[in-house]
Amino acid sequence: MKILLGFFRYLLAVLGLLAVLITLLSGLPTAVWWVQALGFPRLQVLGVLVLTTAGLLALGWPRHPRLLRLGLLAGALALVVQASYLWPYLPFAPKAVADASPAQAQDSASRVRVLVINVLISNRQDVRLRQLVKDTNPDILLALEPDD
Repeated sequence: MKILLGFFRYLLAVLGLLAVLITLLSGLPTAVWWVQALGFPRLQVLGVLVLTTAGLLALGWPRHPRLLRLGLLAGALALVVQASYLWPYLPFAPKAVADASPAQAQDSASRVRVLVINVLISNRQDVRLRQLVKDTNPDILLALEPDD
């Protein structure tokens, strides 16, 4: 049982260290693609940090109490960093933009009309496209894959 418990402690420590490293690297201002990609799985890294920190806190580490405290501190700080990135997207976080009132939603002057068109390069029916744009009268027109 002691061997299994020791294995789980080391496993939690390695996973926690990996999650802390991902948190540190994802905050670096760099153009390296794989470092930037580390910022995408924030929710998963937060979950790993919660599990490893709680697991190490529950299991303890009698042989290495300083290392345990350092690991718990690093895990808690990384957990706060990841949670601060995710906070604005939680349902109970304050909204950045207020919802429109029912009167504003009915007012056509406060709406933005967007027309997105995927135009095949070989398509030569430009008259129909112009008519569609004229009929819909969009505020913003986004034509994807237009011809020269």
